[in-house]
Amino acid sequence: MGASPNLEHRALQDVLDALPEGIAVFDPEDRLIYCTRKFQETYSSLSEPFPIGTTFAEIVRQSVEKGIVRLNGVRAEAFIARRVADHRTGHGVTEHQLYDGRWMRVTDIRTEDGLVISRQIDVSNEKQSELDLIESERRLLGFARSASDFFWEMDEELRFSYFSERFAEVTGVAAERLLGKRREESGIEDTVDDKLYRRHLDDLHSHRPFRNFIHPRTKSDGETVWLSISGLPVFDDLGTFKGYRGTGQDITESVMANEALKRERNFFTGAMESTTDGFALFDPDDRLVFCNSSFKNLNPDLARKIGPGMTFEEMLRDNVANGRILEAVGREDEFIQERMARHLNPSDEGMVSQRQDGRWLMLREQRMPDGSTFLVNTDLTMLKERERALEIEKERAERTDRAKSEFLANMSHELRTPLNAIIGFSELLSSPDAEAFMVGDRRVEYAGSIWEAGHHLLSLINDILDMSKIEAGEYRLGRALVDLRDLIRSVVNLMKPRADSGGVSIDVSLPNETTMVYLDERAVRQMLLNLLSNAVKFSHEGKAVHISGFFEQDVVQLTVSDKGTGMSEQALITATDPFVQGGIESFNEGGTGLGLAITKRLAELHGGRLEIQSRLGAGTIVRIDLPAGIPVEE
Repeated sequence: MGASPNLEHRALQDVLDALPEGIAVFDPEDRLIYCTRKFQETYSSLSEPFPIGTTFAEIVRQSVEKGIVRLNGVRAEAFIARRVADHRTGHGVTEHQLYDGRWMRVTDIRTEDGLVISRQIDVSNEKQSELDLIESERRLLGFARSASDFFWEMDEELRFSYFSERFAEVTGVAAERLLGKRREESGIEDTVDDKLYRRHLDDLHSHRPFRNFIHPRTKSDGETVWLSISGLPVFDDLGTFKGYRGTGQDITESVMANEALKRERNFFTGAMESTTDGFALFDPDDRLVFCNSSFKNLNPDLARKIGPGMTFEEMLRDNVANGRILEAVGREDEFIQERMARHLNPSDEGMVSQRQDGRWLMLREQRMPDGSTFLVNTDLTMLKERERALEIEKERAERTDRAKSEFLANMSHELRTPLNAIIGFSELLSSPDAEAFMVGDRRVEYAGSIWEAGHHLLSLINDILDMSKIEAGEYRLGRALVDLRDLIRSVVNLMKPRADSGGVSIDVSLPNETTMVYLDERAVRQMLLNLLSNAVKFSHEGKAVHISGFFEQDVVQLTVSDKGTGMSEQALITATDPFVQGGIESFNEGGTGLGLAITKRLAELHGGRLEIQSRLGAGTIVRIDLPAGIPVEE
C-alpha cells in the first residue's frame, strides 16, 4: 500500500528539485519547512545552509549581514522590514541583486491553509532561455507499514461476540465495551464518511464479505488509531447465516503517511502550477505520468488528448501529423526519427522550435536515475518577438541614417539654389550700374525672384525645424474650437493659384453647415497644405484633386486624393519615414521630403492616425482621422 505512493512522491520531489527556480515553503509561523537545492544555492557563501525551522526573517537578516544581498543604497533594516512585509502578504513580487551581480525575482504565494510558497528565479539574462535544472537534494522517507492484527466475531444478530487480546492493545478500547453491541452501537458512525458507513452496514445486513472498511478510534490519551476491518460471513451446512469472522489491522502509520504525502503533493502541485513553464514526467516505459496545466496550455491542440499513459512518441506523431511543428513540415518521418533519438538520449542543450500558431517553444529533457524522463517546455514567443522588433528597429535606424546622409547631400543643393538666387539678384540690384540697365519690369522681375527664393528657403527651413521639434518631443499643440469648413476653404484658397498654374482643379466636399471641432488649427492647416501640395504637384494637367472633411462621432475625417503618378509598394513602406525620399515627395520635384513625415507625426500628436493608399500610375489617397470632440466642462 505504501510502495506506489512512495515512488510517486519521490518522482515529484525529483521533478521539483530539477526546476530552474528556487522554491521554499514556510509554515503559518513563517518557519522554513521545505526548500529546494536551488533556493539554498542562492546562499552558498554561508558556511552552512539554512536549517529547517529557520524563520524567513532570519534568512533575510543573515543574507544582508553576510553580504549575499546587495542593498544598492537601501538601509539594511529598511530592506529587511520591507522584504519580510512583502513575504507575509503572500502576493508580492520583488527583485534584488546578489553579491555576484545576479538579479533574483522572488514571488511569494500564500495558500488557504496559511503556508507561503516562495519562488525565486534568476532573471539576470532573460534573453537566454537556458534553464539550469536543479538536481535532487532531498529523498522522501519511506513509510513503513507495520500491521498489528486482531480478530473479531459477530453472531447471527450482527452483535460483536469476540475480540482477541490485541484489540484492546491496538485500539485502547476494552473488548467488554463492545461485546453484545451491533455496529450501529459501536460509536464510530460520526467518524466515517456517511456513504461509506451506509455501504458497510448494507454489506453486513446483506451478509456479504467486505474488505478494508477503514475507521478511526481515539484512545483515552487522545491518540487516534486508524483501523482497517475485513470480514467474511459464516454459514452452517444448511446455508443458515451464523455471523461474521474477521480481522482488524492497525494502519495508522500508513494513513498518516498518505496524509503527509497528500500534503506534500499539494505543496508540489501548487509550486508546479505556479510556474508558466510546462513540464511533464514520463515513466521508464515513456508513458506520461503527469503534467501541469502550463504544459497543456503550451500544447492547446493536443491538450484534450493528453492524459496518463500516453506515450511521448504518440504526442510527437500527433503534433507532426497535424503540422504543428514547422520544422517537421516536408520531412515528417525524418524529423520523428531524429526527435525520438534525441528524446531517448537527452542532452543539456535546449531545443527551440516554432509551432504552427507562430509560438516559439524551447524544450529541455533530463533522464532520471530510475529511467524516467521529465520534460520542461518554455514559451520563448515574447523573447523572439522582442528580438524581431529590435531587428526591425535596427533596420529602420540604419535606413534612416542612410536617408539622413542622402537628405543632407540633397539639401545642400536645395539650400544653395535659393541662396544663390537671392545673393545674385541682390548683387545686381545693389551694383553701381543697376540704375543704368535695370529699369521698369526688369527691376520688378528681379525683386520677385528674390521674394520667391526667400519664401522657398523659408519653407525648407520651417520643415526642418518642425521635424526637429517633433522628433525632440518639443512640439506642443494648442487646441481650440475651429470651424472645419472655414479651415479647409482657407487651405484650398492658398493652393488654388498653384493648382491653376498647373492646370489642376480642386474639388471640395464639406459639411452643409457650420461644424465646430476641437483641434490645433495651425497643425491641421499644415497637414492639409502638405497633402494638397503633393496632390497638386504630382497631378497631370487637366486632372482634378479632391479634398474632403467631415466630423462624425467626435472624429474629424480628412481625405486628400489625386489621380497622379502614385507610389510603388516599396515606396509606400518608407513614405512617412523622416529624411526618406522616393515616395510621392522627391527632391527632383523640390522640397525637403519631410511633408508626409511631419503630417503623420502631427496626426499622432492629436491622438489620430494617417493612412495612405496608392498605386503607381493610378494616384494616391491619404486619409487622416483626428479625435476632435469638444471637451466637457468639469
